[in-house]
Amino acid sequence: MMMSPVSFAGAGVGVGVGAGAGAGVLQADRVSNATSSRIKVVIHFFLSVLFISISFQFYLYIYIQSELLF
Repeated sequence: MMMSPVSFAGAGVGVGVGAGAGAGVLQADRVSNATSSRIKVVIHFFLSVLFISISFQFYLYIYIQSELLF
């Protein structure tokens, strides 16, 4: 199955956004231990859901593109 450069770029952006969000959460954890753990959990959960939804959208986009091409 051939993939277009656009779909590779889309997948790369999805992975990059997720990695950046994860690194941001870890950095925030190190910087401020004053914040309550509940807030950290909520933020981490929100970022995880955001990353999963972005990845799913890119996967769907790649799937639709491949269906249209073939």
